[in-house]
Amino acid sequence: MKYTGIRSALCVALLLTFSASAVAPVPAIAADAKSPSPVRRDVPTAVKSDRMQYDAKGQVVIFEGTVYVQRPDFEMWAERITLHLKKKSAKPGKADTAGDAAQGQSGQPGVSGMDAGEIDRIVAERNVRMKRENRTGECEKATYTVDNAVMVMEGNPVLHEGDNSIKGEVITFYTRENRSEVRGSGAKRVQAVFTSSGDVNPLGESKDNGKDDGKDAAKPSGAAQ
Repeated sequence: MKYTGIRSALCVALLLTFSASAVAPVPAIAADAKSPSPVRRDVPTAVKSDRMQYDAKGQVVIFEGTVYVQRPDFEMWAERITLHLKKKSAKPGKADTAGDAAQGQSGQPGVSGMDAGEIDRIVAERNVRMKRENRTGECEKATYTVDNAVMVMEGNPVLHEGDNSIKGEVITFYTRENRSEVRGSGAKRVQAVFTSSGDVNPLGESKDNGKDDGKDAAKPSGAAQ
């Protein structure tokens, strides 16, 4: 059963639980492996979108339009975000009335009555942007799998932290271990830009653009005094 036509700028507070952060910190660019983060449960996920579809039978919730996701540990934007829910076993003697409850007494689509299971995976598509503190990422598709807490970014993925950035064919986050892997291909090799602090000239040229006023120039050996 599907419900469509939710009013513009729908704000849905889905108390659906999934573990760890959906975005791994970009310091993993530098391969700084840290101790696995503790699994976070009962984390509220607030979603705003222009349209929503809920398929109770397939246990899928689709948000489209200008979609915004907010959690205590990250923010995400995309044109389409799909929540794939874990199917819940029906209790003996009790029918699945999630769809009827969502319909509500007014006959209008609702959300409060959805008997949604836990999130299995989150799929964001088209113009995907993510933010966590001062770290950002962009790609065309991002898939977060809950059980192993892994985020896979595809479609021109790039990560930024300050002036540092990294891009490749596929970027995979292992969020619990706080590490990432970047895979390239023959056509799209891994590219990384790291900016050092301080005034560093990569070409080794002097700050006066190579001009020499002769004041401190070393005299050649054997030169006349």
